[in-house]
Amino acid sequence: MKINKNDVVAVLKTISAPGEGENIIDSGAITNIMIFGDQIDLDVTLANPSLQARKKLEVTILEVLHQKV
Repeated sequence: MKINKNDVVAVLKTISAPGEGENIIDSGAITNIMIFGDQIDLDVTLANPSLQARKKLEVTILEVLHQKV
């Protein structure tokens, strides 16, 4: 199955960063999306510098992408 960037963006719009109300696309947390075959690389910038918030967001993104894309 070929991964489509529009599908990835639509899925990422369902995720919000910890402590923020807006989704990670509209808030500008995702600065770059690159797709190489079946690999998706995301550049994420968070306002919350804590390791716990970063790890929670990373796990959430991985789970949602694996389920829906």
